[in-house]
Amino acid sequence: PAMPAKPEMKTDSQAKPPKKMNTGGKYGVHLASYRTTKGARRGWQTMARRFPALKELSFQTSEFDAGDGKGTYVRLLAVSFKTKKSAANFCKDLKKKRQFCAPMRVVP
Repeated sequence: PAMPAKPEMKTDSQAKPPKKMNTGGKYGVHLASYRTTKGARRGWQTMARRFPALKELSFQTSEFDAGDGKGTYVRLLAVSFKTKKSAANFCKDLKKKRQFCAPMRVVP
């Protein structure tokens, strides 16, 4: 019998399945922050059109409290890279095009 697919936490189920380029990694790149998951999803669609290399990765979100009463934000992440170095290398091209991009660990 076939094994069930492994679920990914906080991954957009409406996005087209990406080609599996860097699967199973613990790292991702933080591309932007939004107030809502819906906003992050729209941001992903916009960025994927602007930066075709993102289509090779998966969409993921991560909530965080900005502190000082600023409220909760949703990070837009592209995953998954096996090493922080590979995530940083991916960011180099986006930064050349003036896109914020920060490598970060996404799996504990």
